[in-house]
Amino acid sequence: MNEHIRKLKEQLGDQLVIPAHHYQKQEIIACADIIGDSYKLAVDVSSTDAEFIVFCGVRFMAEGAAILAKKHQKIILPAPDAGCPMADMISLSQAENAMRKIHEFSGYSAIPVVYMNAYGNIKALSGQYGGSVCTSSNAKKIMIHYLRNNSPVFFLPDYCLGINTARELSLSDEQIAIVRQDCTIETTGKPENIKLFLWDGNCRVHQRFTTKHIERIRDEHPGIRVVVHPEVRESVAAAADSAGSTQYMYNIIQESPAGSIWGVGTEYNFVSRVSADFPDKHIFPIFESRCGNMEKTNIKNLQNMLESITEAALQVQYPDHIITVSESVRKDAAQALKNMIAIVQRS
Repeated sequence: MNEHIRKLKEQLGDQLVIPAHHYQKQEIIACADIIGDSYKLAVDVSSTDAEFIVFCGVRFMAEGAAILAKKHQKIILPAPDAGCPMADMISLSQAENAMRKIHEFSGYSAIPVVYMNAYGNIKALSGQYGGSVCTSSNAKKIMIHYLRNNSPVFFLPDYCLGINTARELSLSDEQIAIVRQDCTIETTGKPENIKLFLWDGNCRVHQRFTTKHIERIRDEHPGIRVVVHPEVRESVAAAADSAGSTQYMYNIIQESPAGSIWGVGTEYNFVSRVSADFPDKHIFPIFESRCGNMEKTNIKNLQNMLESITEAALQVQYPDHIITVSESVRKDAAQALKNMIAIVQRS
């Protein structure tokens, strides 16, 4: 099947690009033209002129690519039911209601900072209110920018990335509030002192990691360095040696000396691939946690997409696989992305 896909790719030539997220299985990574985090993939896709972008990831990532894509580009998802439970934890109506509740609670309008792991309409909401998108690698810079301007921040949808970033900024519990999914607000602080409102969402894959996993792997491998994704619980991030995005983890392991011992706390397919990429190092998952939605993309449905493109039958055979966003969502979400880029460049 890999050989058949290779021939289909040769046939399509520059018309086709296959981006794949770090969490894809090795059989998909082997077919990919671009590998990376969701934001990197969206940017890289938009820099090509390929008409067909067969995006190996989940729906919010494909929407991110559609937001930045050129008008002639088609974003195609091999598994259109590949969603994201974290992104599903907040709807547009919930986000709008949360903004109203925050204003009623504090007397201030909070600036929405939306993690990349959200759907296009939530990113668009951020753009409408002068907010920004963020990634796991630049969340700290984005928060600092708004907090320095004395603007309370509403961070969504991932509580864990939000609280781990807050701790890096030395925010106390009295400066943080949790916005539950029914939009009630919980805090030990006074309304006028709250700097950060955190939506109560999380990533199921990263919620599975515990401090006991880290304790066990340290006992099994003396001298091990533990690196985790900042979507883990606060206690797990504190127990690790460092935390960062998947690209950060890949880079830090790549740059480490031969013989280094690493425990990695993120999606298992990524850990397995890093271990294969760097056989001169000893790399272990602190726990085998897999993303079932990422694994919905497989070699068969990837092949089906390429075949339908070569037969000019994509829109007839697989119309639900073509991912689009409305022009209003695209415009406002793109503005939030532009705000992120401007803030990072200034900082």
